[in-house]
Amino acid sequence: MYLDDNESNNRGYFSHRPIDVYNIYNVEQVIVVVDEEEEQSFPDYADIFPSNENESDVSNSSDDERKHENINKLVKTLKRQKKKIRIEEIRQKVLSEYTQYSYWANPTSLIMYNISWMLSKETNSLLWCAILALTNHYLNNNIQLEKYILELSKLKNHVHRLNHKTDPQNNEKVFIKVISELNLYMYRHWTLFDSLFYSKNIACHFKVWTTAGRKRLNEFLADMGIPLSQSKQKFMCMDFQYRKNAKMWIEEFAEKYRIEDINFPSFSISFGYNKSFGATDYTLALNSILENSNPVNSNRPHLPFQHTCDSMQTQANNTDALAITNEENNLSYSEENLDFFSTLDCLSINKDNFSLLCKGIELAKSQAKLIFDEALSVLDTHQMLTVGPFLYASLPEHSSKTARFMNPNILRRLANFLLYAYHAKNNSKKKTKNLPLAICVPHKAHENFPESCTIIGLPPISIIETSSKNFLGKAFEQAAGNTNSTFNLTNFDPTIIMIKSKDKSKFFDALISMLD
Repeated sequence: MYLDDNESNNRGYFSHRPIDVYNIYNVEQVIVVVDEEEEQSFPDYADIFPSNENESDVSNSSDDERKHENINKLVKTLKRQKKKIRIEEIRQKVLSEYTQYSYWANPTSLIMYNISWMLSKETNSLLWCAILALTNHYLNNNIQLEKYILELSKLKNHVHRLNHKTDPQNNEKVFIKVISELNLYMYRHWTLFDSLFYSKNIACHFKVWTTAGRKRLNEFLADMGIPLSQSKQKFMCMDFQYRKNAKMWIEEFAEKYRIEDINFPSFSISFGYNKSFGATDYTLALNSILENSNPVNSNRPHLPFQHTCDSMQTQANNTDALAITNEENNLSYSEENLDFFSTLDCLSINKDNFSLLCKGIELAKSQAKLIFDEALSVLDTHQMLTVGPFLYASLPEHSSKTARFMNPNILRRLANFLLYAYHAKNNSKKKTKNLPLAICVPHKAHENFPESCTIIGLPPISIIETSSKNFLGKAFEQAAGNTNSTFNLTNFDPTIIMIKSKDKSKFFDALISMLD
């Protein structure tokens, strides 16, 4: 997280890493808020910004002495040039190592809550925002399970402190508690069968897209003693004995069927006597509302292609370009930001927002089906291939569903599902577990926006399970630069890049040669 201290109204809060070195050492305008462990990973100032040593000698010596001095100056100049070259090589090496991987730090909401706690200004609303941010990081594989549990254990103390039901200071009538959450998609708000069927871990373990996989899923339900008639109706409408014991049975039989990570610690929130919501379901609903916009029908202006290998600009310049485009076109953002403000309303802990939250839950279920169907289509049509040192998949250009995946967050979820499904389809071979994935989504040309494609990269499963670092962002940038491809970084995440369609072939050729 870092703040622009130049003007009181300008603030930036980001958990993307690495932080740009100019923001780290711009102490007059930027304040970087990080923990001590992360601060130790910053490169040294002297390595990034070496001091310039300018020597100027003025002499009134004789001609012979001047000649001798000129020779000495020439030698010194050559030595200084060699030193500058060596210093620059060290600088580039340090920068390359520092920016080699992109990853995520603790969510900004968590940091802001800790600050509010230090100032004795904490509330359940702020605590719930921190919980949702941490949950979102975990669900999107931005942090590992160990890091998630560590931060969650810290939040537990705040939950117990702020959520005594007899506490008269709890004016919000909101109560948060710690729970053990099943790693199933929206099972409280869906049918148990559909929740199992569309959850990534269950779907990939049983390979439910095959006939044998569906039979295995039915066997799993039968072993638990849950009839199909019960599992295919809304979870809250199941008979009490099944609804009460379903969680215990799933955890018990998951071990028999060798299903890993079937549960994890989490939180839930209740509004007085109203219905309670799990942090996982709440987070998925918020993401679904936020991602509901349709880019094809939107008037949102796209950033012009201004990145080439010899003119690399920063994300801040992209933001300025977007602001200029808006001013020139005089566009209104009231309709386009509707999903953003709806999500913001859902963050406000208020029972009046229940209907909006329920809409988000229904959208989340629709998105789960959309992702599963698209992944199944890619696998059935053999659109996912091993191309040299990585896996490659491309969505069909003229499909009506393709436009839904122009949203980077939905595309990332599809990529994650595809990566694990492809690994399961190939009988969990070690080779596929060590291959990264690049997915290409084509864009139709319209108005002043050229025909292009969005590419997103995911690291191998072996890295996802042990680290949250992604090396494909730097690889994308270098491949685009080496091939003179016209590209644009339209997202804060460097692993998402947009290039012109005509440059796609040479871009991937360069990427293959780099990663091979």
